[in-house]
Amino acid sequence: MSTKPPSGTRDFLPADVRRREHVISVVRRVYEHRECLVEGFTSRYGLKMLVYYEVFDSISLAIQRETSLKRWPRRWKLALIETSNPHWKDLAEEAAW
Repeated sequence: MSTKPPSGTRDFLPADVRRREHVISVVRRVYEHRECLVEGFTSRYGLKMLVYYEVFDSISLAIQRETSLKRWPRRWKLALIETSNPHWKDLAEEAAW
């Protein structure tokens, strides 16, 4: 009997475990941005509210979407936010982040 794991074993990690790891990463990032712990756009302009988010089953799809949104004109981003959050509520608390 071989003690070597079958090839591809790493791919059998349950999906909920992967999601939990990504959620923890996102929660950390929201906290870091809110507290201005990360240098960049959010800390430079004092942005503290989460006004829009999307949920993905795959981190690669989330990264693709984030990259795509960063290329959008400002008016498109504003329209996207106002469609789903017309009162610009802070969604971090609503999403239990």
